[in-house]
Amino acid sequence: MRLSRPFASVIAISLVITTSAFAQSSPCATDDPRQGGFFNGMCNLSNGGYERRLRARQDELSVLDKTRADLEKKLASRNLALRKLEQRISETHRHAQERRNAVAAVDAEIATLKERRRVSEAQLAAIQADNELLSQELAKHMEHTRQTELASRAIQDGALAVAAQHTVEDAEARDRKEGEQLDRRISEMRKLLARAAAQSR
Repeated sequence: MRLSRPFASVIAISLVITTSAFAQSSPCATDDPRQGGFFNGMCNLSNGGYERRLRARQDELSVLDKTRADLEKKLASRNLALRKLEQRISETHRHAQERRNAVAAVDAEIATLKERRRVSEAQLAAIQADNELLSQELAKHMEHTRQTELASRAIQDGALAVAAQHTVEDAEARDRKEGEQLDRRISEMRKLLARAAAQSR
């Protein structure tokens, strides 16, 4: 039996209205379009289930984006702190090497004075005692800077609490002060040796 075109349209419209009414009056089995069938899809279209699902997914994506942005910001901050730490450590090593070289030069000058025997034994003994004290101060300073470097690296690696940062900053200030005092002592020792060498000519 063949239906007329207007009658078929009326049946199709009635079917859509009935399906839509059925979808609105009954709860949807799922809001996942991959799992639901035709009636479930009609239900979700009519009651906003798909819209709610889409909004929930967008909210989850926003939270993930914010978390990722926060992590990237923390990583950038950590990398900057690490670069600054490496610069400070490199600077400390450079100064330490300069001080070691200066003390080695003082040792060589003392050996030259001793070899030439042009200064008195008492004067040479005083210079050597002063130089021994200077060498001990340098060794102590080197140990302090090594401990400070280890603590700084431990904070960066997360082995020490960030609260220990103030302690490390205080230690770095102490190391700088010690280094400046050593530089003055080395300079004074070089002047003393220069005067002794001039007198021995």
